[in-house]
Amino acid sequence: DGGVHVYCLDTTDLPGNVVSVTNACADQSGTYVSFYVSDDYCVKYQGLKCGGTETACIVVCDDMGFCDTTWLHITVDETICSMESEKIVDTLIINFEGMWCLDTTELPGQIVAIENACPDQSGTSVDFELDGATWCVSGLAINPGTDTACIVLRDALGNTDTTFLCVTVIMPPVDYIYDTIQTGATRTWCPDMSQLAAMPVSITNACTAASGQSALFELDTMSYCVTGKGLAPGSDTACIVICDAYGVCDTTCLIVETVSGSPCTDQDIPLAADDEATTQKNTTVVIDVLANDQVSSCSPPVIYVLDPASGGIGPANGSAMVNNANQIEYTPDPGFCGTEPFEYVLCNAAGCDTASVLVTVECTSGNLIVFNAFSPNGDGTNDTFVIRNLEQYPENRLVIYNRWGEMVYQAENYQNDWDGSWKNKKVPDGTYFYLLEVDTNETTVEKLSGYLQIRR
Repeated sequence: DGGVHVYCLDTTDLPGNVVSVTNACADQSGTYVSFYVSDDYCVKYQGLKCGGTETACIVVCDDMGFCDTTWLHITVDETICSMESEKIVDTLIINFEGMWCLDTTELPGQIVAIENACPDQSGTSVDFELDGATWCVSGLAINPGTDTACIVLRDALGNTDTTFLCVTVIMPPVDYIYDTIQTGATRTWCPDMSQLAAMPVSITNACTAASGQSALFELDTMSYCVTGKGLAPGSDTACIVICDAYGVCDTTCLIVETVSGSPCTDQDIPLAADDEATTQKNTTVVIDVLANDQVSSCSPPVIYVLDPASGGIGPANGSAMVNNANQIEYTPDPGFCGTEPFEYVLCNAAGCDTASVLVTVECTSGNLIVFNAFSPNGDGTNDTFVIRNLEQYPENRLVIYNRWGEMVYQAENYQNDWDGSWKNKKVPDGTYFYLLEVDTNETTVEKLSGYLQIRR
């Protein structure tokens, strides 16, 4: 698992004082397992590679000439290797560089070397380079995909420490801009180009057929901005594609609602307030989000659900849509029980505001409520993964997996105390999958599963 394990030797069988501790069969290790001896007569060992067994022959001698030998046989299996420990997982946008500096405190001696023990697992998506002065690793994202580097640090005593660096390269994700203009008015939008590594060379509208009725869009090939003019009430879209000198393109979806009416020069920006709603498993709920919002009556408001692709936080376990009455209809995924957060954007001609909605989906067969989003940042609020009423069912089993299917947490009789860590290390922010089994009586086991979000 990349971690350092310790086995301390028993020296009480020697009549004298210990003067030396050596590994008499050092040639029998180093491929799958790294062994080294500390000053306190303990052997520290670390798995380097899956699927093998290696041996250390530790000979302890005293000042009277007596020696005692201990054989350590260590097996590194696939189960241990699949566990997430001493692993760095990151994402880069294509043609961008990243840098990761390794923890050098695990080794007792001075660091003298750094190497990549699995060079054949990289070079397709990421080009890694090692810095022997800073003990950092830099990587250039060259193609979409995932590459791995097995970075081995070695100290002056011959000890090694391995960190697995897994980097996924993605294309620039699609951005979204929502706005409202009035008929006859014009407005300019400049898409974010920070996800392009080179200078922009072209700008196009990839969905010209989706505009021209309610809004007319013009592209500026010098500033790479878009100017829109409101033509008639309705909604039009421009799919702005900006490409750089490397041939990489970034898309921004510009969705503009054109409204009619007076200029509304004194109109205020709407104020959207958070909402809560409750529904039963497999049941759609209609949420009147405007009921507690402050919106000017000068022009009709426009509502959009801010989905994850647009930078929102959900929904992850269902779907949400705006109906003709400007209400949001939330439908949970089949069998889902728990809490579901998502956000919506409220706009008028003066501007936009964002608010959140928290939907509680109750199980008809029980009263367990899974709060599937938490922020373990140490502020004392929402710092742990909570399942309400779970204390009523002490016979429960909880397992949490990351997006690669690797287990990052497990517990029996879960106490609502997982703080987003595994083996004393914080797991990355993101989406995880939970599986909860609850013994509701002597013969019935209820299973709940779904996704949860960690955002610090």
